[in-house]
Amino acid sequence: MAAQSIRLARSEALLGGAVAIAQHEMPEVEPARESQRIDEIVADIRGRFRSDSPHAILAHAHHVLFDEMRLQGAIGDEEPLDYYLPAVLDRRRGAPVVLVMLYKLVLDRLGVPVHGLDIPGRFMAGIELDDSVMFVDVAVRGRVVSMRELVQFMLKESGRSSLSGKNPLPIASHREWLQRLLRNLMGVFGTRNRPTDVAAMVELKGLLDE
Repeated sequence: MAAQSIRLARSEALLGGAVAIAQHEMPEVEPARESQRIDEIVADIRGRFRSDSPHAILAHAHHVLFDEMRLQGAIGDEEPLDYYLPAVLDRRRGAPVVLVMLYKLVLDRLGVPVHGLDIPGRFMAGIELDDSVMFVDVAVRGRVVSMRELVQFMLKESGRSSLSGKNPLPIASHREWLQRLLRNLMGVFGTRNRPTDVAAMVELKGLLDE
């Protein structure tokens, strides 16, 4: 984990960090194997489109991820496995913060840049398409969200009446992304009265905070 934190600007480090967290309860998993599994999804999608249009790539990706793989979000009833990327690939169910990560890792390899939006109450995706940005709620079968809906959701969750700053979008760095994953896991372990596991997540978060 400490080695991964040094290279967190790279997309692959996000995968490495997520696998390192999963090794807490899944010691057998390895970044190379999980990367290969993602490559297999990417190859399946790539074999279907004949155009380099980001819109066409996105349409095929959504069909594979949400119609065929049937990825679904665990919202409000999360368990630890919902936060471990290898388990999410196995079960095709995960917490939004991990589903968006999988979504990013797939689409980035297809040439469509994805950002994580660190919104209280729900982690979402922002996709760069031409000169615009599309917002996607990956946890709800890839539902496209308008800017108006996104702002309303952010206001509701924050309890504020307006957003401040010129750029209100809370784009998460890879470090912030993994920090949120760990904070959420602390909460899940805490509600299950698993103090040793909470302490382990605190220790991992300490490595990221350095």
